[in-house]
Amino acid sequence: MSHFTVLVIGPDPEAQLAPYQENNMGDCPKEYLAFNDTEEEMLKQYQTETSKRVVMPDGRLLCTFDDCFKVPDTRPGSFSFSTTFEIPPELEQREVPFTELYPTFEDFATDWHGSRERDPEMNRYGYWENPNAKWDWFQMGGRWTGFYKLKEVVAQIGGVLGTPGLMTPEAEAGHADQLMAGDVDFEGMRIDAAVKAFQQYEDVAQAFGGEIPKIERLWKEVVADESLGGIDARRDFYHAQPALVRLKELQASDGLPKSMDRYFFDLEDFQCNEETYVERAKNSACVPFAFVKESQWYERGRMGWWACVSNEKDRDEWNHQFNKMMDELPANTLLTLVDCHI
Repeated sequence: MSHFTVLVIGPDPEAQLAPYQENNMGDCPKEYLAFNDTEEEMLKQYQTETSKRVVMPDGRLLCTFDDCFKVPDTRPGSFSFSTTFEIPPELEQREVPFTELYPTFEDFATDWHGSRERDPEMNRYGYWENPNAKWDWFQMGGRWTGFYKLKEVVAQIGGVLGTPGLMTPEAEAGHADQLMAGDVDFEGMRIDAAVKAFQQYEDVAQAFGGEIPKIERLWKEVVADESLGGIDARRDFYHAQPALVRLKELQASDGLPKSMDRYFFDLEDFQCNEETYVERAKNSACVPFAFVKESQWYERGRMGWWACVSNEKDRDEWNHQFNKMMDELPANTLLTLVDCHI
């Protein structure tokens, strides 16, 4: 699961977001769905593959996870109520073809895949999905409620605030989630971000004894180096670097500045001088992860679970292009900032 910011530019934000709804609850409009046909793949599995079974004395073939093999889990660290499965050593285990376990393909589809019946419209096994899905639910504001700072001349009138996310504090006065582009104090937001970034850089440097250590090889370099071995070996190599060993020590001792997230702190963000760090924070102050304009979705990268981003665009270039686009918007353009979840 991941939360990320999306700016909807223009009227009717719900309609602009509609084409990107995931069909996880079965309520995505049919016009955005495509049928994912799984019958051929399932049939091939039924005809060619096997499943491990335990041969019982009476001839029955039981799954290795059958309840009769369940025993208390006594391994170190296990909870008192934990269980595991143990097969008596005298019982034979063998691979049994699915065609032997299930008399018909339909039985296999129902029991093994949980497909009760073929899709009534397509008369095939499969499911409907939105190939352009980006979110499964959203709310205006959410974890970023009060994202936009209002200009002083309109602060008394105000914009529209959405609903705060779980454990999210109320928005500060003079902030909004929906407003006109001409009412946003973009320069004020950038100055606030710059001031905060300056203090963060100073605090992080102090936490490391006055100077931020250099990471000799950044993650993108390490993960691309196949000579280091598999992904686990590359991850071990990366975190064994002195700067990251020191970071782990600070995290364990709660030695990071209180303004920084203990677990999601990324030392790579500080692999630059203070001026560059502050300038980047200033340029990204008003920039969301994605935006929708005229019902077209644009994003910095592909958002996955736990906020893992793939195919990510260069952040400095993304910030530059987004800010340029925003500067060219008419003052009466409606802006709506939403918290999207996937």
